[in-house]
Amino acid sequence: PEISQDVQPRVRFMSAFEQKVEEPDKQFQYLLVAAEPYETCAFKLQAREIDRSEGKYWTWFDEDNKEFWVQVTFKTEREERYSGVPGLAPRR
Repeated sequence: PEISQDVQPRVRFMSAFEQKVEEPDKQFQYLLVAAEPYETCAFKLQAREIDRSEGKYWTWFDEDNKEFWVQVTFKTEREERYSGVPGLAPRR
């Protein structure tokens, strides 16, 4: 509730190798949420590729209630495997 009127919470994904709190583990990544004056919160997630296609990844901040929402979905194993293969059309 102490977030300033002009501040919008921010989200960032961080590799396990960037953080200095735990031993790095390639099985995990972190979702960071930051908004002044609060400390940054980190959520430990599996190290799968985030699906950033429309409707799969979004954030929303309710300025009246000071609530911040994040939706994260992961690509399927098939999508991860073939996402960089030339000539394959992206799945929609």
